[in-house]
Formats: sequence, structure tokens, C-alpha cells
Amino acid sequence: MNIKKGVLLIGLLMLVSGLLVVVVSNNPSELIRYAIAASALVSGVFAIRISQHVETYKLSMKYIWLEGGAMILYAIVVAFFAGNLTYFINATGLFLLVFAVVEFAIVLQVLGNVAKPQFKRVLDKLAMMVIAAVGAVFILTAAEMSNNVALLIAGLITAAIGVGYIKTGRQVVA
Repeated sequence: MNIKKGVLLIGLLMLVSGLLVVVVSNNPSELIRYAIAASALVSGVFAIRISQHVETYKLSMKYIWLEGGAMILYAIVVAFFAGNLTYFINATGLFLLVFAVVEFAIVLQVLGNVAKPQFKRVLDKLAMMVIAAVGAVFILTAAEMSNNVALLIAGLITAAIGVGYIKTGRQVVA
């Protein structure tokens, strides 16, 4: 699989999923849960496929494999265990925290192991990490006040991460 197309597809799926959540945040339905689960499952499978077929970016590929595995786990949790909106929001917040930790691990590994890191990509990864971590805190905090507001924030954060993936995919030379 072409890494550039794969990363762009993951970003597009996340962007569309996030925008879908934003659109239905005022009147969420059960269908959104399954749409998000399907999107996360497909994104996770593509992430794992990308990580296994690329030889040139070995350091970050093992973390993309972790992100793919986390997306698949998130899809399973959302599809089978997030029976109501509160559970869905909590699962989304937890996934975003895991995503932030993986992004931070990527940055630490790149800075520790690469002689001349591309600081633009490092800053992009740091930005995605901050968006995911701060977004997770906002989601979990907003859920105490209103599930609809938390859902809106979750959609915006997911869309922003999708844009980050699209930006990363456009930077890849493959």
C-alpha cells in the first residue's frame, strides 16, 4: 500500500467522521455510534497495513501500528460496549488520551534517535498531541455539563486530527 494514499485516507475518514459528529451533536442517534465504529475500524486496518509495508520510516511506523491497533480497539468498544451517549463520550475521551500518549512517544523517539529530525513534522506531531490531550480533557469535562457539547467538541477534535493526518500524508514523499 502506498503510504501517502493510506495516510491521506485515514485523515479523510477521521475528518469526515468528525464533521459527521459535529453535524449530529445536537440530536445524536444510535447510527452515529456505528458510523464512527466503522470509520475507526477501517482507519485502524489501513494504519496497520501501512505500518507493515513501509521500510523507509521504521521508527514512526511502529507507532502508526499502535495507533491503528488503538483505533481498532476503539471501534470494538464503541460498537459493542458504548450503549449510551455517556459511554460513547467516555470511550472517545479515553481514545484521544491514548492517541496523545502515542503521538508524544513518537516525538520523543524521533528526537532521541534521529540525527537530523525534521522539526516541521515534529511540531506537527506535537500539535496533534496537544489537540488530542487538551481535547480529551475538554470532552470529559464538558460531558459533566452537557453530552451534546461534549459530542460537539469530540467531533471538532476528531476533524482536527483528520486534518493533521491529511497534512502529514501530503508531506510524505512516496
